[in-house]
Amino acid sequence: MGEKLGVFQHKANLYKVLSELFNKPNQDLQVLFEPLRNSLQTLYPDLVTDGKELENEFNRIFEQDEELTTLAVEHAKLFIGPFDVLAPPYSSIYLENGRQLQGESTTYAEQMYQEAGIVMSKDFKDVPDHIKVELEFIYYLYFQYVQTNELSYLNLLTKFIHTHLSRWILPFKEQINKRGNLDFYKKLVDLTAKVVMCEREELHPQTSINN
Repeated sequence: MGEKLGVFQHKANLYKVLSELFNKPNQDLQVLFEPLRNSLQTLYPDLVTDGKELENEFNRIFEQDEELTTLAVEHAKLFIGPFDVLAPPYSSIYLENGRQLQGESTTYAEQMYQEAGIVMSKDFKDVPDHIKVELEFIYYLYFQYVQTNELSYLNLLTKFIHTHLSRWILPFKEQINKRGNLDFYKKLVDLTAKVVMCEREELHPQTSINN
């Protein structure tokens, strides 16, 4: 089935899976690893091993704790709190002076969503620059491009990755590696960062990955 999907559909699937993996852990995460493998094999064969290591780490935790309580506790400590949030998953923390929440970068992300025609529901509870929301946005743009063949979606995606997401994914990764306990989220953010920076390089081949 994976071979029948187009490259852009695989890209949409990949970002959807990465977004879902940053959600609160539950047993449904198990079904995400097959599409993750398929998309990595098609798009980034060099990252297949990274995806497999992430899957193995999930399976190791699941075998010891089917309720995924340990992983849920780690998720809460890193991303939610309620006290010290060890690795805040918001762009503004890494792009704003003073590590502030709901800063200019949050507004920028919202403006990009609006430019894509997305209207935030009143029931929307997440902060707009949460990592899972931004990854979901990339999924949405690729999905819309597959459906409409409108280059405006790719142009917006290029702008968003180059001017926003790629600027904070690496410091976010460093924070998880520094403050995290379990390997699962370290491997997840490492894979996510590699995918985003590969995407940045593909969209802007003249730009160094370290810029």
